[in-house]
Parts: sequence; structure tokens; C-alpha cells
Amino acid sequence: MHQLGDVERAIELCNEWLAKAPHDIGLNGYLSVLQMDKGDMTAASQRAEDVLKQEPDNPDAALVASMWGIEQQEIDLAQQHAETVLRVEPDNARGWFAKGLVHMWRQEHAEAITAIETALERTPDHVGTIVTLGWARFAARDVLGAERTFRRAIEADGTFAEAHGGLAVTLIFQKRIDEARRETQIARRLSPNSLGAIWARGTLLALGGRKEAGEALVAAALQRPLTADGKTMFDHIQQFMRQQAARSEGTPKKLH
Repeated sequence: MHQLGDVERAIELCNEWLAKAPHDIGLNGYLSVLQMDKGDMTAASQRAEDVLKQEPDNPDAALVASMWGIEQQEIDLAQQHAETVLRVEPDNARGWFAKGLVHMWRQEHAEAITAIETALERTPDHVGTIVTLGWARFAARDVLGAERTFRRAIEADGTFAEAHGGLAVTLIFQKRIDEARRETQIARRLSPNSLGAIWARGTLLALGGRKEAGEALVAAALQRPLTADGKTMFDHIQQFMRQQAARSEGTPKKLH
């Protein structure tokens, strides 16, 4: 159920199992991952912390603790937990992804790209990871590499707005404005609140002589609550990345 993306059902099954074996540390660690993938990071982090007190090398709990540390900007702690994951499970794609995010926070671009590429070797069609790699390359000022990566993301899933929005941004930096407008329109149609779409639209406004309007659009979008629970755009992007990293490779989607 988890690999199929049915996190709710996976949690139900996990809880049924826990009712029979409430002290199973491994199972509790896995449940913390399920809670994280559902988006309940507070509960997930609390459960992961309890598990790590009993089993410091539990890779599932360490993964959750690492992602929680990144969200809380406790980067040193996040790195320690990511290293725990990879020490126990060297091929853990999500552990490599977490390590890549740590490097991104520190603006260690080459290291971030290497870590995320390592994650992709294990999960080559995970669109969230591909898009993150695209932004890592963009941050490293490899605009052409970022463009290729966002196009790869579109090949993996043409319905993901962030891939089109990221591509639009790279096209703007190459002064390919007509192409950028097209990709921005696709991104906005798929998800008007996607980060890439809003950044691209804001930049296009600025290029059209409306710099202040463009900057205000981007700044407001980043902090504006999108849902009743008060979560911002960044919150939803982070949740998407967690969910994508959890799912198995599905049939590639195309946008027709």
C-alpha cells in the first residue's frame, strides 16, 4: 500500500500489526515514515525520537529525524541522522536525498548534486527527486544542466507543474522568452500555486517593466497559506517531495 501511494491504508495496516506487537521497534520506526509521508511531521518526528532513544541506528526513524531537522533548519542534526541512515543502509535512496537537501541548505552545490544523483540511481523516475536535482543545478549556475534535468522530469511525469515551472525559469535565464511563457502557462494550468510557475511569472512581469509587481507576487506566494491548516507553498512542496520519495516508479505520464 505504501509503494502504491495509499499511505492511509498503509498506516491502518501498520496500526493493526502494532496492536499485536506494540513494542516492535522496527515497526514503530516504519510507522514514523508513514506518518511523515502522510504529512503529519509533528507526530512522525515524535515517534522517530522515541524509537531512536531505544534503537539509535534505526534507519527509518533516522530518516524521519533528518527530514524534520531540515524543515526546522537544524542542519547539523539533520546531517547526523542522514549519515546514520546511509551507514546502516548505504543504498537507501531517501537517505541520499536527505543528504542532498542538507548540502543544498549549506549551498554546497557540487555535494548536493552528487548526493541527489546517487538517490536517482536507485529511483530513476521519481519526479520529485529529479526536480530537486534541477534546482540544485540551477543554484550551481548550471542553467543548461538544470534545463535538461527539468525536461527529464517532464518525461517522467508531464503533469507535475513544478517541472514545467522550473523549466520556464531556466528558459528565462537563457532569454528564450516565448518558450518560457509557454511553460509558465502549462505550469499555471496544472497548479496555479506552484513555486516554479509563480517565480517564472514574477520574472516575466519584471522583464515586461513591472519589476515591483513581479517581486511582490513571488514574495507573497512563498508565505501565503494555501490551505485551512495554514501551510505555505514551501510546506506543500516539501510534503510532495516526501511522498514522491516514498512511492515506487509508476508508468511515466505525458502531457498531451
